[in-house]
Amino acid sequence: MPRIARVVLPHMPHHVVQRGHNRQVVFAGAEDYERYLEDLRELSSALEIRVYAYCLMTNHVHLLLGPGEEDCWIDPDPAYRDLANREAERRARYARFVELGVPEQELTLMREALQRGQLTGNPRFVDEVEQNLGVRVERRRPGRPSSRRG
Repeated sequence: MPRIARVVLPHMPHHVVQRGHNRQVVFAGAEDYERYLEDLRELSSALEIRVYAYCLMTNHVHLLLGPGEEDCWIDPDPAYRDLANREAERRARYARFVELGVPEQELTLMREALQRGQLTGNPRFVDEVEQNLGVRVERRRPGRPSSRRG
């Protein structure tokens, strides 16, 4: 069964996952991680891509990437910067936020939307996406839409 097409929003950050073939190890040692980050830094600059975050695992990589306006290797989100004036306090507050986790009901909603290639968000967000794409993308019930005859 083919994978559901992803919603691609122009000028918005995207979560990118790279996996090793058949989930094989891609980072065997520290030098592999370092080389990947050097290449990522160089390519992000050359291609004008902002790197908001990365997570390098043994057999895969998670990247949060967005379009570039300036040369910035790791570009902290404004919401992160607004957590506190000093970096140490920002990190502490962010760590507390992450420790809280996501409520199970929200996780279920996100998983269902992801599986169906749909959005989660408030009506304003859904409206903005529709304006950008020219198509309405929102959470729908599973299965075929009912045919209404009047």
